[in-house]
Amino acid sequence: MKTVPKWSSVEKFIFGALTCLMTAAGSGCASQTKEASAPPPAPQQTTINPSNVEQPPEADQGPGQDPRSAIPSPDEKPITPDEIERAANPSPADLARAAQPGLIADTSRPFNEYVWLTSHNAFSWGRDSGGIGSNQEMSPVYQLARGVRGLMFDIHESSVLLCHGICYPGSRSLADEFKISVMPTLTVNRNAVITVFLEDYTDRADLTRALSSIPNLATYTFKPTTWSSRKQWPTLGELINANQRLFIITNKSQNAGDHQTSSGTVHLIYDQNLNVENTYNLGDLVTSHNYSCDTRWSSIPLDTVAASSTYHGWPRLFVMNNFHKIPYPLHGDLDNRFDKLLDRDQSYCRPKAKREPNFIALDQVNRGDATEYVEWRNNGGVIFYEGGSGTEDIVCGFATTINRSIDLQSSDDARLGCENDEARSLVLSGVKKGVRISLYDNPSGNREDDWYFLEVKRDIGMNERVVVPSFETSTDNSNYRAVYLRNNGLDGKVSRIRVEPQAGDMFADASVVLYEGNNASQNIVCTLPLTTGQFVNFKNNGYGCDNDEARSAKIVIAKAGTTLTVYDDPSGGTGDDYTTIYVKQDILQPRVVGTFQSSFEDAFLKVTFKNHNGLDGKVSSARIQR
Repeated sequence: MKTVPKWSSVEKFIFGALTCLMTAAGSGCASQTKEASAPPPAPQQTTINPSNVEQPPEADQGPGQDPRSAIPSPDEKPITPDEIERAANPSPADLARAAQPGLIADTSRPFNEYVWLTSHNAFSWGRDSGGIGSNQEMSPVYQLARGVRGLMFDIHESSVLLCHGICYPGSRSLADEFKISVMPTLTVNRNAVITVFLEDYTDRADLTRALSSIPNLATYTFKPTTWSSRKQWPTLGELINANQRLFIITNKSQNAGDHQTSSGTVHLIYDQNLNVENTYNLGDLVTSHNYSCDTRWSSIPLDTVAASSTYHGWPRLFVMNNFHKIPYPLHGDLDNRFDKLLDRDQSYCRPKAKREPNFIALDQVNRGDATEYVEWRNNGGVIFYEGGSGTEDIVCGFATTINRSIDLQSSDDARLGCENDEARSLVLSGVKKGVRISLYDNPSGNREDDWYFLEVKRDIGMNERVVVPSFETSTDNSNYRAVYLRNNGLDGKVSRIRVEPQAGDMFADASVVLYEGNNASQNIVCTLPLTTGQFVNFKNNGYGCDNDEARSAKIVIAKAGTTLTVYDDPSGGTGDDYTTIYVKQDILQPRVVGTFQSSFEDAFLKVTFKNHNGLDGKVSSARIQR
């Protein structure tokens, strides 16, 4: 889970004062101000300024005109077109570095079978209110770059401004925000599907005029008539291919329907015709958490199945609101945790809605584990637990569709919220056949300490829960094959996680582990690959093999015909003791050679010992032949 930032005394004072102002009557302000915790300063955020995107006009405001001028706002640094492109098309390194809630590996499912990270009051961030009382800590363009795909905007006045109750001088217009964030993202990221929710206090003519000022808007908007012959939602891939990648949903029925704009027909959806939605307030205070999931519209229960005829009776989309009444940053740290989101969905909302949420609306979308949760929910993946057999608290979770190697001693984002030395078991859901997950005690991932890997043997459904009870057991069952190489224990000591979506050739990990004790006991001396022929001198090698230490071996994986010879002589001479281990048939589960001072043969191995004066604890070199 992500760590919770510490707050300064100044921030505590501001937080306490804000609590008084935003709660009823402000009674007890003096004591609240002393005791309250406060948010960290809003990070410096940016807006898009690519050369090919129309820029919004700057507000003309003189000194003293803006009531917010007493509160310093963070600077907005321009984001370059290259940065937009990188966010839209991340490199493998970028993919592995942080959660990717906007990345969908399989676009063949109907649109109503996906989950989208949604930003409540997306326009209300540090720039808009000096970081005090803001719902978000990043500008909308950065929210989209982080994988947010739902933006909730409040629109007011004839200028169709984005504001929360009161529109101050300098409030950005809906059209300008579209030009700055939504349209560039749709243009550059060909796979992005964005939904904009409007809490709408405008007149239809004013809204049409605002929509008409957004170049190419109609090019991207959803057109329900295109799909009139369909009894089911189009797939995500079909929407992408049709370039209908923008849904605009309004809560004002008078403003729904088709708007004729300069770019063509723009269709706005009336929310009660398409969605079900729960009430939003988890509570007024940090300490209150009302997780009950009740419908926001009394005439539309959460388990209402069919949308209106305009949307062909398709399954309704479920908007799961999950935020407190007052947007203290501390709420985001708790409300957006992986375990809290999973519990709210499965224990409270799903029993009433009879479906998983399609939009999870949050404050402070960058806090907690919301990005990891949505990535996991859309793609399937793994959840790690602090206790054995998938019990106790969740350590972290993420998708297994991205190739990753995660150092659990790195930053929160880079380690996807996974805490070092915590995980003791895992659960697989929605994981495809061929996925390989490797765990290491060593944070660099070397194999001189405990390590473990499992390979998934079949497609596991998203609603299945395949439990891996411990990382200290080798097993082979109908769900997965797991191999554990023991040094001094791995449960509760995992420091690196590697994920390979398609591990490929199982013999790519062919290897042998040498141990200090007989029968593969005591500490690991080193691990040698059995993938290529080579000679290894234990007095000078890159595998960490110590001279005169090894007494036994565990062959992890090996292809038939592989030969391993260990020598007393560091140059590999046969004038002193040596033992030859020949692999007779493919080894996919570990086989132990308990001593180098005995010859034996079984169905998998032929071991031949050439005695002079003993070899256990005296191995100085090894030769691998393929």
